[in-house]
Amino acid sequence: MNRSLRRRWTRWVRCALTLALLLLALAIWGGSRPSWAEPAAPSTVTVPGHYELDLPLVARNYWVGTLPDSNWGVQFFYFQERDRPGEVMGIEAPRSRSLGMATMRLVVEWRNIERTNTVPATYDWSYYDTLVQGYQNLGFDVIIEITGYPRFATRYYCGGGFVEGGQAKWREFIHAAAIHYASPPFNLRLFELGNEPDHTLDLSPDDYERAPEDGGGEPTFPQVSCWGPIPEQYLEFLRIGYREIKAVAPKSTILLGSMGLDQRDVVFIGSFLPRLLDLGGGKYFDVLGYHWYPISWEWSSADQKARWLLDLLQSHDLTKPLWLTESYQESWPPERGSERRQIDFVLKEMVRTLGTGRTRRVFWFAFWDVPLGLASIQRGLVNADHTPKPAVRAVELASAMTYGYPTDLSTDTIELYRFARPWQHDVVFAAWSRDRITQTITLPGPAPFPAKITRLEAGTSYSNTVAAESMLVPNDGSYQLEVDFDPVFVAAPVP
Repeated sequence: MNRSLRRRWTRWVRCALTLALLLLALAIWGGSRPSWAEPAAPSTVTVPGHYELDLPLVARNYWVGTLPDSNWGVQFFYFQERDRPGEVMGIEAPRSRSLGMATMRLVVEWRNIERTNTVPATYDWSYYDTLVQGYQNLGFDVIIEITGYPRFATRYYCGGGFVEGGQAKWREFIHAAAIHYASPPFNLRLFELGNEPDHTLDLSPDDYERAPEDGGGEPTFPQVSCWGPIPEQYLEFLRIGYREIKAVAPKSTILLGSMGLDQRDVVFIGSFLPRLLDLGGGKYFDVLGYHWYPISWEWSSADQKARWLLDLLQSHDLTKPLWLTESYQESWPPERGSERRQIDFVLKEMVRTLGTGRTRRVFWFAFWDVPLGLASIQRGLVNADHTPKPAVRAVELASAMTYGYPTDLSTDTIELYRFARPWQHDVVFAAWSRDRITQTITLPGPAPFPAKITRLEAGTSYSNTVAAESMLVPNDGSYQLEVDFDPVFVAAPVP
């Protein structure tokens, strides 16, 4: 064979081998892939707060995005943390964290850090440092809720207006607090400026029954704020706090002191929040916290209150996340509640509050009961002797099932909420009938695989309250679910 023919033969063989290897690679990589003339549509899922990528087939089981923040929180009584810290940190805080409650709301009283009018170098942070570090070691995000103002700064421990020189003292203190807690080793990013600042300044006979250190002769307890009829002065307090914290920690999240907003013009001043927003207060907070309890005079549900708050914000051209920073259902006395009502409250009221999407986080106040001799009601999820109530099972279930991006799919007869979890390729549906009529509903979306049903079978104690699981098999490509008055959760895979 001459040299020219040999070169042409070699080139032909190389081309043939290259083409064969290419065809083999394509067969292995994408044997079921559509032809190149008809490329597959991009695989994207639209969920708030994450990014979409059109990935090759081999990578499409990966989700790229930011996980949603944990949406359950908890709080203890400040005197439990003070008087029984070993039981809080050793038993009940770990228990609450194991249930999925990931944010801890902590009362921090300024008067306990700066007991006399002094300078930041002599502040005593030690007590709160121990609490913050302890909660962080358990895996909590901690909210610093700043209350208990010293008399050399404000009229009352609950606030009620600045005294002469009080603004400068507040600026000095909150700047030092931001440096202390937003820096290592704590690196906190959540600050709440007061607690129920819409409280009235009027005094009742009960206010004189308290000991002086508990705010005797003042409008309320030191752990509550009182600026209700003077929103202009609270605005100054808020503005100073916001600016000083952001100067130190620009990425911090500032909560407006959570609103009581109930029993308006009796306990709380109804015009406080609207007036504060009229004055431009919306520029000085990132999250609007609020409180709601079943004994509310005005709001039948937390979500009803949330709708009102969002409408108020919208009327001022504001968009702010809402956090329900205090809520509970009593288990005693019988006219106020029961352990069974606590279960229903968790699985319906709290799930609804998150499921509509209007409220981003919910908190239980307070997690652990105090002995009956010290309290007229029992609101905790755990008894004073550390025995858990049945609703602990409900929190464990609900916190797991509601961690996702919510959508309200409710109708006139059914409450139905969807929580999308693209990072684990499934969605959770929470459903129950608005009345006691059992209905069969069709869940939206494709149903290519069996789904898992979870119902809480409520017993008379923690030990005989259990989550019962079963499988829901697709019927003609959809999920047919029987729904009654008790909540049911369905975890459905998403291909």
